[in-house]
Amino acid sequence: MYQKKNKIQVDVNRTLFLDENSNWILEGVNGVYDLSKFNYSMYLLPLLKKEFNDFKNEVEKSTSLEDFPFIELIKFPFENKMLDWSILALKWIVDGKLEDIFENWAKTIDVGWMPQRFKHKFLKILKVRSYPGYPRSR
Repeated sequence: MYQKKNKIQVDVNRTLFLDENSNWILEGVNGVYDLSKFNYSMYLLPLLKKEFNDFKNEVEKSTSLEDFPFIELIKFPFENKMLDWSILALKWIVDGKLEDIFENWAKTIDVGWMPQRFKHKFLKILKVRSYPGYPRSR
């Protein structure tokens, strides 16, 4: 059915690969899914446990990094208020030197749910001077 080349291990139960049409396919114990046809970010979160450069090298064996939806993957935990995954996503931003890509997006994120220490780190790394709800009206 699918040609599997240069598989990327997501976790012990799931792998990613490109099919013959250059679509990312997620294969797991419950089936095979074309990532272009459903919201997949939650299923890819374990990729954030990898070092960014290791991940980048794995993807580039099959295609360019720009062809992988890594930006959506990084945004997902912040937009869904998932602290542990957000910490790993922020590490990817730093390790991949991606701050400029995310700077404008970071200004739109609700940071009220973040613990103060992490919030300050997030705002400093992404050079955010203001965000929704700050500065407060007096």
